[in-house]
Amino acid sequence: MMSGIKVILFSVLSGILSALSQPLVISLFSDKELLNPFYSGFLAWVSFIPFLYAIRSLEPRRAFLAGLSGGVFYFGIVLYWLDIAMTVFGNMPQYLAIPVLFILVFYCALYWGFWAYISVYIFRNVGIDISIIAPFVFVALEYLRNYLLSGFPWGNIAYSQYKNLLFIQISAIGGIYLVQYVILSINAVLESWVRHFLLRNERRPLRYSFFLLGMLIFVYFYGILRANNVNEAAVNSPKLKISMLQGNIDQGIKKKSQQYRGSILSNYLDLLKKAEGDAPELVIWPEAAYPLSLPDEMQSFSQPDPMLGPDKFPFAQIIGVSTYYYENGRRFLHNGAFVFDSELNIVAKYYKSHLVPFGEYVPLGIPVEKFVSGIGTYIPGEEVKPAEVIFNGKTIKSGILICYEGIFPEISREHSSKGANLLVNLTNDAWYGISSAPYQHLSMYVFRAVENGKYLARVANTGITAIINPYGRILSETSIFERAHLSGEVSLIEEKTIYTRIGDLFAILVTLFVAAAFVVARVILRKRIAR
Repeated sequence: MMSGIKVILFSVLSGILSALSQPLVISLFSDKELLNPFYSGFLAWVSFIPFLYAIRSLEPRRAFLAGLSGGVFYFGIVLYWLDIAMTVFGNMPQYLAIPVLFILVFYCALYWGFWAYISVYIFRNVGIDISIIAPFVFVALEYLRNYLLSGFPWGNIAYSQYKNLLFIQISAIGGIYLVQYVILSINAVLESWVRHFLLRNERRPLRYSFFLLGMLIFVYFYGILRANNVNEAAVNSPKLKISMLQGNIDQGIKKKSQQYRGSILSNYLDLLKKAEGDAPELVIWPEAAYPLSLPDEMQSFSQPDPMLGPDKFPFAQIIGVSTYYYENGRRFLHNGAFVFDSELNIVAKYYKSHLVPFGEYVPLGIPVEKFVSGIGTYIPGEEVKPAEVIFNGKTIKSGILICYEGIFPEISREHSSKGANLLVNLTNDAWYGISSAPYQHLSMYVFRAVENGKYLARVANTGITAIINPYGRILSETSIFERAHLSGEVSLIEEKTIYTRIGDLFAILVTLFVAAAFVVARVILRKRIAR
């Protein structure tokens, strides 16, 4: 049995290696990713080996502490940027920001702790080997992390593979959880071989190795097959020219948008004029780009402000807006998007359905101020459905994802299952500063595009603005904190992927299996104690 210190060191090593597989930016060195994202992604294939090796000989409670230790380092590195969001842009004092960040990191690390505890518990009582059960338990807990306490699935290890396009095509079948399962299975088999060579008395894991080899062969050929299918769908679908406006409005100015509305609008109108030279059919503005709150019931945008310019444009538009309505004397806000035809009539609206806790609302009535200043309370939209506009005879059904919504796979899937032929993300990543967050955020949208087989247009106030094709390839992108417009062509694909049709069925089945195995383990343990 390993000493306690050695177990912790092995767990921490796994946490650090796993964190390095994710997009990592340290502003002291550069505003770009510190490691090549394609090659660093392969760290995830081996990063869990020390941890799995260490917990095998432990009792469940000690395994929990080992998992917690590794999780604290993993999420501490992955989520360090939240300190920037809270202090620099949220005006939270540093003495409060550090404990708040630690609480969130500790909460996420608990899932690693329970991963170790449940895996060892089932291993010791049911006899399912760690190398077999651990990947299933990991997937089940990550699926729960997507939903519990409003959900916070940031940092899913699958996102480390966002540049490994051939590998991630299976997310069009089982979502990020299937990708995650394969990653953990690779680690588990390699750990079994490491143990065989180090201990010699351990049997060679041949059967599981052959199973993994068969799985990887399927992943490889499915990736090749899907490339052909995606190309065919893109060629046979209507084409749409789009332009996206990256205003690069400083967060300090956005907080005083009423005061600076003239300069903000001038900035976007100038970008709009430049984008017009690319002859777009659809122009997209970022989240909350329009500097005034507008009434929910508004039906036309032709004269909301004399500075807006002409009453007619040669393209349709999607603009991020903050809207309001009154009920019983109280003012409520929506974070939303208005879709305009060429005459600035509002033909569709979408309101953000999954709000940011402590950013747009305070959960459970906790007596702390929101980070985002605003008069009123943000209310989630009641329905997730595509926003439709017809232009040049083309029916554009946009599945709009506002900021945080894109990290939840089920929201993009719901848009796609209801007929979206284009996914559109409006966001403001200025909150994150120069940090890992804009790159981590972008990596998630690669998966949303692959999962649903749709082009994804992502427009961010300060970047990264990008066009992603259904294979997950980032066709074009801007740099962070630059003022720019990005134009390109997308295809309006109607076909639905397997994932769009069945959703997270794989993760649900895995979760049920783990729950059943845990119940069986408890029954066996109680019978053993009763003897």
